[in-house]
Amino acid sequence: MTRKKRTLVILGSTLLLAVLAIFFVMFSTKKSTLKQDYHVENVNGITKIFMADKYNQQVLMTKNADSTWTIDSKYKGNLPKIHMLLGTLEEMRIKYPVSIAAKDNAIRDIAASGTKIEIYEQGYFIDLGKIKLFPREKLTKTIYVGRETQDNLGTLMFKENDKRGPMVVHIPGFRGFLTPRFIANPRMWYSQEIFNTNVFAIQQVKVEIPTTPEQSYTVTKTPDNSFNFTLADGSILNRFDSNRVANFLTSFTNANFDQIAIGIPQEEKDIVFAKGPQYIVTLTDTAGKTMQMKTFGRMVNPYSHVTTGKGDLTEVMDVNKMYATFTSMPDTVLIQYYVFDNMLQPAGYFIIK
Repeated sequence: MTRKKRTLVILGSTLLLAVLAIFFVMFSTKKSTLKQDYHVENVNGITKIFMADKYNQQVLMTKNADSTWTIDSKYKGNLPKIHMLLGTLEEMRIKYPVSIAAKDNAIRDIAASGTKIEIYEQGYFIDLGKIKLFPREKLTKTIYVGRETQDNLGTLMFKENDKRGPMVVHIPGFRGFLTPRFIANPRMWYSQEIFNTNVFAIQQVKVEIPTTPEQSYTVTKTPDNSFNFTLADGSILNRFDSNRVANFLTSFTNANFDQIAIGIPQEEKDIVFAKGPQYIVTLTDTAGKTMQMKTFGRMVNPYSHVTTGKGDLTEVMDVNKMYATFTSMPDTVLIQYYVFDNMLQPAGYFIIK
């Protein structure tokens, strides 16, 4: 073989190897992309998440223009929990396909007790890379989330129309399963915020105490950004403890409830709630938005009180927590005294003697 022929053979072989290498890389990349299509590449583009389970629970989360979220088109969303859900959607990966022998059982399990997840993202009718025209919201993924695997390190999932069948999904590096992160109970996604108003944004706070109405009062911002303290009879208090009033006003920043009160005993409803609220706190901000909270005492053991017939409720009242209702939440909640104590004080607390 002449030198020229040997050179041509070497060049041809090199070119063939290069083509095969490019083909292998392209094929491997495509195959990997097809395998890892359960997660969401850009969670910032998610506009809605809908979840429904087999217990007739469902929740719709909608992203707002300011990146906050609304639950069921009405209630403020719990941002830390929603951000965890978004992080899960972004980080989860397929660990391995369910085996052929276990596939039927996995499908039955997911169908019987799985949670349906619909993910909506921002899209465009015309998307040419840098040219995007006519924005639209579209359903991009429907995933059914099932139970954990036997080793508790994976979660059964099935993406709608995936011919490969169910997959075991995990978050690399995380030891655990993902089922608890996909809960269709809307209560799990409500914000725990009751008040979150900066003192400079407060226009007025009215505190009503039905059991001692003479101890009710109103604190109102004046044009010079100071505050008037008005007593129940309409008179303005000229001398009051400014430090206590300052603590009162700042307590409306980041005031959260402890947990939703589920299963309140009927005995407690008849004894405590029938008496009406202990405090009614109404805050109006400088934009004219009004928020109101009503508080109710909580009994340590309502059943014991009923059976023993004690007449003094103070002997059985919880000194750490109480019930509350407020305008932005459909449920009764539990709040802690030490969080709300500064805003639940009678007028006499502020008077300088």
